[in-house]
Amino acid sequence: MDRVISNTALSPTSLVVLCVVIAIAVTWLRSSNSNQPPRLQDKIPYITNTIQYLTDAGRFIDRVKEKLEKANSDIVRFNVGFIPAYVVRGPDNLLLMDKHWGMHHHEIAKFANDKTGRGKAPAPGTETVPESERYWLGHDRLYVNYLANRQNSDALADVFHRTFLQQLNSLSEEWSTINLFETLKTLMATSAITSLFGTRIFDLNPDLINVYWQFDDIAGHLVWGLPKFLQRRSVATKDRLHSMTLKYVNSAWENFDWDSSESESPWDPHFGSRLCRETAKWFRENNFSNHAAAGHAVGALFGLNGNTIPITTWIMMHAIQDPVLFEALRKEALSVYEDDPLTGERHVNTQKLINLPLMQSVYVEAMRVHVSFNVTRQASQPLAIGGYAIEKGALVQACSKIAHFEESTWGVEGHPASEFWAWRHIKSVASVDSATGKAVHQDQFAMKGRPSSFFPYGAGYVMCPGRFFAKQEILLAVAILVANFDIEFEQWIKEDGSDSDRPAQDDGRYAAFIAMHPDREMVMDELKVLKIPGAVYVLAGACVLVYFIYQRAYPRPLAGIPYNKHALERFAGDLPEIQERQKDGASIRPWFLEQAGKHQSAIMQIFLGPFASPAVLISDFREASDILMHREADFKRGKKVDVFKGVLPHAHPAMETWDPRFKNTRDLVRDVMTPSFLHSVSAPKVREVSIKLAELWKLKSQFATGRPFDVAENIVEFSFDAILSAATGLGPSGGDVNQQVLHLAEVLKEKPLESSVDIHRPIEVPALDRSTKLKSLVTDEETLWKGFYMPWPGLYHMVNGLRPQVKDARRVLRNYINSQITDAIPRLQTDGKPECALDYVIQREIKAALKEGRAPVLDDPRIRDQIYGYLIAGHDTSAGTLSWIIRRLMANPEEQVKLRSSLRETYRAAWDEKRIPTAQELTSHAPYLDAFLEEVLRYNCPVVTIMIVARRDTIILGHAVPEDTPVFLNLTGASMSRPSVPVDESLRSKSSKSYKPARENWDDMDPEMFYPERWLVEDQDGKKSFSASAGPTLAFSAGNRGCWGKRLGYLELRVVLSILIWVFNFEEVPEEIVNWDTYDSLVTAPKECFVRLTEAYPGAI
Repeated sequence: MDRVISNTALSPTSLVVLCVVIAIAVTWLRSSNSNQPPRLQDKIPYITNTIQYLTDAGRFIDRVKEKLEKANSDIVRFNVGFIPAYVVRGPDNLLLMDKHWGMHHHEIAKFANDKTGRGKAPAPGTETVPESERYWLGHDRLYVNYLANRQNSDALADVFHRTFLQQLNSLSEEWSTINLFETLKTLMATSAITSLFGTRIFDLNPDLINVYWQFDDIAGHLVWGLPKFLQRRSVATKDRLHSMTLKYVNSAWENFDWDSSESESPWDPHFGSRLCRETAKWFRENNFSNHAAAGHAVGALFGLNGNTIPITTWIMMHAIQDPVLFEALRKEALSVYEDDPLTGERHVNTQKLINLPLMQSVYVEAMRVHVSFNVTRQASQPLAIGGYAIEKGALVQACSKIAHFEESTWGVEGHPASEFWAWRHIKSVASVDSATGKAVHQDQFAMKGRPSSFFPYGAGYVMCPGRFFAKQEILLAVAILVANFDIEFEQWIKEDGSDSDRPAQDDGRYAAFIAMHPDREMVMDELKVLKIPGAVYVLAGACVLVYFIYQRAYPRPLAGIPYNKHALERFAGDLPEIQERQKDGASIRPWFLEQAGKHQSAIMQIFLGPFASPAVLISDFREASDILMHREADFKRGKKVDVFKGVLPHAHPAMETWDPRFKNTRDLVRDVMTPSFLHSVSAPKVREVSIKLAELWKLKSQFATGRPFDVAENIVEFSFDAILSAATGLGPSGGDVNQQVLHLAEVLKEKPLESSVDIHRPIEVPALDRSTKLKSLVTDEETLWKGFYMPWPGLYHMVNGLRPQVKDARRVLRNYINSQITDAIPRLQTDGKPECALDYVIQREIKAALKEGRAPVLDDPRIRDQIYGYLIAGHDTSAGTLSWIIRRLMANPEEQVKLRSSLRETYRAAWDEKRIPTAQELTSHAPYLDAFLEEVLRYNCPVVTIMIVARRDTIILGHAVPEDTPVFLNLTGASMSRPSVPVDESLRSKSSKSYKPARENWDDMDPEMFYPERWLVEDQDGKKSFSASAGPTLAFSAGNRGCWGKRLGYLELRVVLSILIWVFNFEEVPEEIVNWDTYDSLVTAPKECFVRLTEAYPGAI
């Protein structure tokens, strides 16, 4: 610790120069004010007090306290160099001081010249200053918006908690002889810096922690602005830390994508917290250099760690020395540990933690006793304090080490203000137990002194804006340590490592500007992970478990939200009623659509099993759209992330939007959804497979000789071939549909002629089994959708993944994709022409590697999983939707005629030339085709409902929805495919009120009627065109996490539908085989799909 002195000590030459300058100045620095407060003795005027203040502030403050008591005064005068300074005490004087002092000066001229103040209204006389030049106000707003409020401080606390716990868990299970303060200086600083500045700053500066603590030793002495020659070492340390933060700022600007969704996320690895990101952006928008932003980051580093780590150390030192206190803190900490209902992980409820009475009391007491901070203001005009005149330009200070130790304010009988007492701020409040009628006492936090007498973070309008996060950081660290570890004290040691015969005390060398470091280190022996000891804890745990089961056995509804009354009487809530529909393999999803009409409410709550928390169900287009598009900060994907992790751990569906991996991972396949790729690559491949499907159905019609046949399996095969051809190409086999064509052609050669047939009786057409790849894909699709119904998807995937069928399926597809990657590399290096989605992904990585001067990473599991996910997403959804399209063609023959007629007009050249339209023609505008597709998607939406989770306490339609509540959004039903239910406009969110779609329901156009023309709008000339925004639909969800493959889905459906309707008439089938029952997979689709076909265009294929 001697480096504190060495960094601020004056060299002999410097001291001589300083003395000469001061001697010359003494004669004109004499005060002319006769009404002066008591003066602190200065043996050598303007020199002795200044040097002691800078080198031994602890002893200096002790002298001030003695002077205040001896003179019986609330104010003492001294000089810092040539500047008159005053120390005041007493809450009234502190309030008066804050009321009168002018603006804080900054080294940047823009701040120094900004006299408008920090308030919303500019200071008198500065009303004409433009808002853009109010730098203090703009800067402070950043802290209010991104740090001082609960949402953002909670986000920082979450990163801190995970990082700190991760570091503790990375250590061995048993430690021995560790030094408490040194350990926390590393672990807490790393966790805090990660939460605020991200992880990249450590990659750039491996020695950041060591340099920061060197800076921490000298930071307080830099604020006086003494010439560099008086503090060369201090300045050098500061400059070294500044160079590190400059690297961080430059790198963040170079690597962060401001156009991505990550720009709204609470944390990213480059800038770190949103506070740092928005601050950097504000500096640049106001024409500050990165050098200035880096200087700001240096100050933020000091503010982040200067108080929190010493105070956490002091709390732990007091607790370890007092077993009663340690156990009391442990009891409180354990009470706020909770299991995440989605992940099962154990975590601390931060908001509950920071409101625990003893935790708060210990925190305030440690800050009171161990923070030494001088609140400093400069008089902008003459004023009076305590009856004494203070001249303009004088410095006035309030010392926390004086104010925090006033006996009249803080003293308690038996516990003087000069000592630490953990329960000083606890008040026992009497109340009556409503169950027993007996009087009970409950501890509550109540700070002993007045708020104006307590200022560890400064005071007034310049109070540290990070104090909310600092409190969370300190108490989280304490809670984690006391709840998870048994700690045995071994000994105290001095700075040089030798034994000490006394406990730690405040190190006076840190007085006046920071939390006081302990001057002794606490050595602990056998810091062990806490283990449950014996029958007492087992019995206690059993009692808690029984009580928990009793409390949670039956549903507990949220206040004010409608629900099914009978569900409260059942252990499993609504679940038995839902499961009743599964008896015959039917879909359970229509149940969700029925609830809005049943309750005539756009919001209700449902109970999906024993012990499950209520889930909220939304059945309203506007509200669902608003949540998906405008309220990403309130909701997360939740369970969906866990479901996809079990199959596609490295694909973007398995990541939350704010996950730092999300953007880069999704960008790997960004090119495959561009119009150029879809039109030049996907469309020709889908057309080719569609023609093969038409060939197959022509052969099946010949085999059936006028009888109906089921095409459901062919639709599954077609969708697989279509997406596989676009993803990797079909290979030598030509795909499943092609193999069925070849097989059926051979069968027909040997089929005898039938003299008579019953055209009403369906026929089963011979077919090959599914290919190995298709079987594997369907197995994984089944694994995914079943995961959504499991309470613990992670456990389900772990167990299900042990099944040989599942293991084989994953091996087949992953090996296939890996082999395609291997084959693609030499082909792309030879001619460089991509032929499929995988080629584009590989080419993108090769180009990125070349640009960044590195080797391409082509075995990246993200590439494999993104293509794997591309297959799954493109297969099941398209197959389900195409089944519904076929059913609607047959159920609405008049619409079929209109559609075929419109296509012949749209593709007039192809009709005249007696051919099938080209891929280029099929991607051109076809209004009635688009309208027909949109109507099928509206009427028979393949994805009925989706589930998200509340990220924080929020409001939906005027009702409070707690954090972590599952929220189901119906993507069809009321207001979309069914009549809407009334919604009070005043209950909608602000963003929902401002969102005004063309129409918010179809009530005036019979939503339960299949009517494609609802999507056609007329222009002034009476010409009809398709409008996707003509009315409400959410078939592909909406917002940043809406269906990523939407464009491909539309393309695939319009191509195959065009070809099928071009080639075939879909004739009526017997009513007895028309079955509208559905089944559940990743989508909801019809169980059967019988067709009877005749050629609409003989010879087309």
